[in-house]
Amino acid sequence: MRKQLLLLLLLLSTVPLVAACGPPKVNGYTIERFANLGLADLTNADLSGADLEWANLNGAKLSGANLAGADLSGADLTGAHLAGADLRIADLSGADLTGAHLAGADLSGADLTGADFTNANLTGANLTGADTWTTRFTGAKVTDAVGMSALDISAAKNPRPPSSLNNSSSNNSSSNNSSSNNSSSNNSSSNNSKANDLLKNVGCGLTGGCSSNSGTYVNRYTTCTPSGLVSSFSGTQYNVREYGVTSDGREVLIRSYVATGSCP
Repeated sequence: MRKQLLLLLLLLSTVPLVAACGPPKVNGYTIERFANLGLADLTNADLSGADLEWANLNGAKLSGANLAGADLSGADLTGAHLAGADLRIADLSGADLTGAHLAGADLSGADLTGADFTNANLTGANLTGADTWTTRFTGAKVTDAVGMSALDISAAKNPRPPSSLNNSSSNNSSSNNSSSNNSSSNNSSSNNSKANDLLKNVGCGLTGGCSSNSGTYVNRYTTCTPSGLVSSFSGTQYNVREYGVTSDGREVLIRSYVATGSCP
């Protein structure tokens, strides 16, 4: 019996101790979902494939970091420093990148649906193949950015429609239906042929009123701009953006899409 016990102890002594598994740490910071990494210094860190869903990265230093394939969905990246960062095929859906510094960052193939890049610096960034459905670029710097659609660039440089169009739309909507219909059909064909923006105040008469997944608004309107592309099957293509106006006067982009043949 004693020999068997000694043999068992000998065998156990040769088995290496296995450290308990836990979330990885980089530069002393725990990398995990909902992590509080505000102002953390992760410059040039390898965070490829990291799970940072809903993490707080407000003001974090991530310049040159490898975040390829990382899950940053819903993360707070306001004011974060991401210059030159590798964000290829990363999930940034719903992330807040307001005022973030992304000059030279590689966002190719990334999921940017619902992300907010308001006033962000995207100078020289690569967005080739990125999904920008409902992404906000209001006031963003997009000089020399690659892969951005003309629609997104237009939203960044001119997020609000010209006030003259807004006024004319309001005036037209107050006129009687017959004159409004006649003038709108004439004006739309004239504006389209001149490739000018066509603003349509749709009010709250849409299905669902002024409510949408993005919130509730006191008014809604759309802008329609010829894209310059013409399809042999459906005719001219138009970039359409639908906006909502909040009770405090803010204009929020609800959705954007491409219409063919004519403006909606």
